[in-house]
Amino acid sequence: MSEMKQTTTEAKGVLSNFDQARADALLHQYAMQAMAAGKLFGSGDAKAADLQKRFATLAATANNAKAKDAAGFRIAFSAIATQCRSCHSAYK
Repeated sequence: MSEMKQTTTEAKGVLSNFDQARADALLHQYAMQAMAAGKLFGSGDAKAADLQKRFATLAATANNAKAKDAAGFRIAFSAIATQCRSCHSAYK
C-alpha cells in the first residue's frame, strides 16, 4: 500500500504542475495498484469481501477517469481520493 501513498504524492505534484503523460501514467498506476491490493485479501469473511469490492471500485474509478487537462485531472484525483478515504475511514 505504500505504493499508493507514493502515487498520491506524485499526483499532488501533477495537480500543481499538470503534465498529460504523467497524469495518464498515474491514473494507470492507481488502477494497477488497486487491482493488486484487492488480491491481498483472501475470501471467506465479510471484511475481505468488502475490501475486494472497494479495491475493485477504486480500480474502475481510475480506469474510467479522463484527464485531458488540469481540471479533468483534479476531478479524477478527487474521485480516487474519495474512494481511498472511504476505505481508510472504515478500516484504518
